[in-house]
Amino acid sequence: MDNKKYVLQEILCEQELELFLRLRYECFSSSEAELFVSKNASNIDLNYYDRNAKHYGLYMVQHDLKKPAGYFRIVLEAPTKADKWIQNISQRLGLTYLIVNRPASRLPCLGVYPDACLEQDFYATKEISEKIGEAGRLLIVKSERSVKLSLLLIKSAFAIAALYVQHAFVGCFKEHSKAYTRLGFRQYPGTSSFFPILSVLQREGVVLYCKAEYVPGEYRSALTIMQQQFVEKKCLTFYL
Repeated sequence: MDNKKYVLQEILCEQELELFLRLRYECFSSSEAELFVSKNASNIDLNYYDRNAKHYGLYMVQHDLKKPAGYFRIVLEAPTKADKWIQNISQRLGLTYLIVNRPASRLPCLGVYPDACLEQDFYATKEISEKIGEAGRLLIVKSERSVKLSLLLIKSAFAIAALYVQHAFVGCFKEHSKAYTRLGFRQYPGTSSFFPILSVLQREGVVLYCKAEYVPGEYRSALTIMQQQFVEKKCLTFYL
């Protein structure tokens, strides 16, 4: 049997972004992460942070047909080209209320963590020129899920994020943190695990943090190669 082909690329237009935001809604609404989705009749996952994010779609390619298979976003500190697309989509669907109120925290995981001093303390020590970002909303559709593809998607998110930021954050359920710690992420200094206020499931969460020097040596060259390939080809291709 031939290996499956997957292509990861940045989402470059409003129509493509809407397609993946609907996929995001479908996947998260039927998962343990449904507490982070605002339910709505339009069946689309929208929030303010999408305006400040770069969005990436994973396609499964077969017989020259591309099928959406996964997604992640990298939230930055300022609006990206997706800002206008998100405003257009939300206005057309009557969902502007989901994206108009600017959160107090620059990144989603910093806003969920119950200690408001976390973000304040971080910015007090960060160099002004250094950028921060959070990789999140990672998903793979049920029919394509595998440990290997999940790890490749996490590696891709980290490699691409490193093109834009010096400080990378991830918020996740504690039992999912192992995949990130393999790449050098650590529980942010001074923090503890916590139960998100929104959760009715009482799932334990953690805020993870990484910078370049944390990455284990065995992963550094692989991540660098992924970065170079993405810059050169504008996509990453996997065969599994």
